[in-house]
Amino acid sequence: MMKHRLFTVIVDCILAVLIQSTSQLAHAQAKTKWQNLFDGKTLDGWVQLNGTATYEVKGGAIVGTTVLNSPNSFLCTKKSYGNFILEIDFIVDEGLNSGIQIRSESTKEYQNGRVHGYQVEIDPAQKELYKARPHNLHTDGREIPENTEPRRWTGGIYDEGRRGWLCDLTQNEPARLAFKPGEWNHIRIEAMGDGIRTWVNGVFAAGIVDAMTPNGFIGLQVHATKVATPMHVYFRNIKILDLGFNAARPDSLIDPFMGDWQSSQSGLVIQVAKLTGGKYRGLLFPSLNTTGTPTAILEGASYDAGIILKDGGWRGTIEDQRFTLKNGNQEYEMKRVLRHPPALNTPPPSGAVVLFDGTNVDEWLSQKTKDWLNSDGPATDWKILPGGRLEATVGAGSIISKRLFGDYTLHAEFRLLGEVTNGGIYQMARYEVNIKDSYGQIKGEPCCAMGNLTQELESIPNASLPPFQWQTLEIEFRAPRFDAAGIKTENAQLTTIFNGITLYNTLSIEGVKGAAGRLGDAPKGPFMLQEHETAYQFRNIWVGDKSVP
Repeated sequence: MMKHRLFTVIVDCILAVLIQSTSQLAHAQAKTKWQNLFDGKTLDGWVQLNGTATYEVKGGAIVGTTVLNSPNSFLCTKKSYGNFILEIDFIVDEGLNSGIQIRSESTKEYQNGRVHGYQVEIDPAQKELYKARPHNLHTDGREIPENTEPRRWTGGIYDEGRRGWLCDLTQNEPARLAFKPGEWNHIRIEAMGDGIRTWVNGVFAAGIVDAMTPNGFIGLQVHATKVATPMHVYFRNIKILDLGFNAARPDSLIDPFMGDWQSSQSGLVIQVAKLTGGKYRGLLFPSLNTTGTPTAILEGASYDAGIILKDGGWRGTIEDQRFTLKNGNQEYEMKRVLRHPPALNTPPPSGAVVLFDGTNVDEWLSQKTKDWLNSDGPATDWKILPGGRLEATVGAGSIISKRLFGDYTLHAEFRLLGEVTNGGIYQMARYEVNIKDSYGQIKGEPCCAMGNLTQELESIPNASLPPFQWQTLEIEFRAPRFDAAGIKTENAQLTTIFNGITLYNTLSIEGVKGAAGRLGDAPKGPFMLQEHETAYQFRNIWVGDKSVP
C-alpha cells in the first residue's frame, strides 16, 4: 500500500487547515475586495445559455429547475474571469446532477454555441450505487467494490463539452465523504494561472493544472434529465475575489496522436509515443495506470490523414481523432483519456516552506558550475512564464535553494516539452532523481530513477506521463546520521512516489558517483534543479521540513 502513503499524509495535512495561501494569493487578496455575483433579488449580470431549464430567485437563492427533454442548461455571468477565488453555497435534490462552470465559453465556432469549459461537479446521487470504472479507493489504496456505495464526486473537476473528467474523486475518500446530502453545502474554488483547486465544506477535493481555457465566464448548471418530475438546485451566497486576467496560454505544439487512449468496452489502454522521423510507438496495457511489461508493442508511422500502428495481429489506426484498434475479429474504439496524478496541484500544508509559488525565484540562487554547494548570484536566468511556470532554459545553468534541509517531505510538479529531456532534482545537491522523457519507452532507465548512486538498484516501474502533461514527484527524505566525531553512522534514506506510484521505498543510499561524489555526506544541504542543455518546467514546489522542531 506504499504508493498511497505520502498522498495520505498530504491529505491529512490539508484537512488540518482550510487553505494555506501562497504569497501570490496573499498579495493579490490584500489589494482586492470580495464582490457579490448575486444580489439575492434579481438575475442581473447573468444570462441563460443552451437548455430550457428555468432559473428564478426565491428566498434569496437562485433556483434552477429541470425541464424534461431539455439539454444541459447554464445560467452564466456576462463577465469573464481568469484568476479568482469563488465561493458558493448550494443545496440540490437527490438525483439531479449539476455543477459550477468556470473559465467557460460559448462560441458559434464550437458546436454552434455549446457551453464548454471546466466544471466543478455537484454529484448528489445517494440512492444509485456506483459500478463503473475507475473504482473509488479507500485512503489506504484498497478498491471499493462496485455497487457498494454512491459515486460521490462532488468537487471533482470535469471538462464540459470537451474531454470529460480531468480530476474525479476516486482517490480522495475524505472529499467524497464531505458532501452533505439534503443540506446546504459550501464550495470554494481557486483559479490561479494554470492551476485550479476545489474544496467541499472545507475539505480539499481536487486540483488540476491545465491551460486549455485561461479565462471565461462562470455558470450554474441544471443537467438534462429523463425524469418528468421537476428537480431543483439552489445557489446562494455567491461571491468572488477577482484577481485579474490570466495570462496563461494553451499549449499549441502538442502532438494530436500522442497520449493515452482507452477502450470503454474492455478497459484496454494504449500509450502512443512519438519517436523520431515521423514514427510512433503504441504500448498496449490491460488497463489504465498499469506499469510493467506491455501486452503488445505496436509501431508505425504517420501519413497524410493519420497514423497506422501494427504488431502481429494488432492494428491501430488514428484518423480525425478517431482511434480504431483491431485484433482478428475484435474491434475496439479507443477514446483519449487523461491520467491524473493524485497529488497534482496539492496546496502546501500549514508550516511548509514554499520554494516556488509561480511568482518569483526568491528562494533560489544560480549554482556555480564546478562548485555545486555555492552560488554565483541570483537565479535570474530561469524564466517565469505566464500561468506560473518556472522554465529551465538551455544555457541558464542549474539553480540551488537558498535554504538547507535535512529530513523533509518534498512536493514538486514538472513537465516535459516534447523533446529529449535530460534534467533532475538533486537532494542535498548530491542524490539525483532524474527527469527524462520515458513515456512509451521500453528500454533504459525510466523517469525519476535514481541516476548517480554507486549501488546497483532493482528496476522500477515506468510511471511517466506524456510530454506537456504535468507530473508529480513526492519524496520523503531522511538525511544521513553522524556521531559526535562526525563519522557517518547511517546512510541517507529515500522514499519516492512518482505520479502516485511508489518507485523506491525507504531506499538506503550507500554513496554517489560522478560530479556529486566529491561533495561527501552532510546532515543538511540545498535542493538543486538541474539544467542540462534541455528546456523543461516546474511549478508548485514546497517542502515540509522535518528537521526543524
